[in-house]
Amino acid sequence: MERQPLTKHILSLTLTLAVLLSSAAHAKKPNYCAEYGLGWNFYCQEEKAEEVKEDPKQIAKEVPQNQEDAAQKLAEIKKTLDDKKTKAVIYPTEDNIKDYMAYQKTVLDRSGTFADQWRRVLWKTPNLDYTLQRPVSKVGKESWTDKRNADVESTIRSINDRYGVFFLFSGSCPHCHRYSPILKAFQQKYGISIMAVSMDGGSLPEWPKFMVNNGQIARMGIDNSTVPATLLFDKKTRKVIPIGFGVLAHSELEERIYAQTKLEVGDDF
Repeated sequence: MERQPLTKHILSLTLTLAVLLSSAAHAKKPNYCAEYGLGWNFYCQEEKAEEVKEDPKQIAKEVPQNQEDAAQKLAEIKKTLDDKKTKAVIYPTEDNIKDYMAYQKTVLDRSGTFADQWRRVLWKTPNLDYTLQRPVSKVGKESWTDKRNADVESTIRSINDRYGVFFLFSGSCPHCHRYSPILKAFQQKYGISIMAVSMDGGSLPEWPKFMVNNGQIARMGIDNSTVPATLLFDKKTRKVIPIGFGVLAHSELEERIYAQTKLEVGDDF
C-alpha cells in the first residue's frame, strides 16, 4: 500500500520528462511554439546573444582596414548610437536607458583613444602642430605677441622703402574729419610719409599740405570714390593695395599693412 503513491509519483515524473524532451525536439519546428503557446520551459525562447564590448585600447592596435571598411564601421557606430538613443527616449525604461548609456560610454572611450593618439602624433610630428605657429599657452602667447609686434613695427617704419601711402579724403566728408587726426598720429608714431589727396578740393586741419586730385589718382590705377580711403601703391609692381575704407584704428592699420605686405594668403590662419 505504501509503494503505490511512490510508483504513481515516479510515473508522473517520467511522463513530464517525456513531454519536455518531446517539446525540445519539436521546438525548432516552424510555428510549433506559437501554436501551443509554449514558453521558456519548453525551449521556445531563444537565448539572447551576449553583447561583445570592444576595448578601445585593443582597437587602436588593430591592423588598419581600407577606407571603405572604416567609413562603413563609423556609419554603423553612429546608427547604433542613434537607434539606442531613440529607443531610450521613446521608451524610457531602465533597461533601455542603461543600454544607451553603456553604448555611449563605448563611443566616448573610442573618442578618448582617438584624442590621445592625436596628441601623441602631434608630439612626434611638429610640422602638423599648429600651436607652434600660434601658441596657446600663456608663455607661448606672450613670446609670439612680442615677436609679432616687433615685426609689425619694423614693417611699418620701413614701409616707404617700397610703398607710397595715400590718404584720400573730401573736405565735406564728416568721417574724413574724424579719421584725419587718427591717421596723422599714426604717421607721427612710425615716422612715415603719407600723401593726403583731396578728392573735392577741400582741406583738413591736420594736413595743411595736400594734393588735389586732377586725374592723378586714376592714372595710378586707383578707381575709387569712397572716402576716407587708406591705400598703398607698390612702386615695384605698380599696383594699388587698399588698406581700408572708413575710419580705422591704429591696431587695424597695423594689422592690415603687415598682412598686405608681409603675409601670403593663409599664412596667418
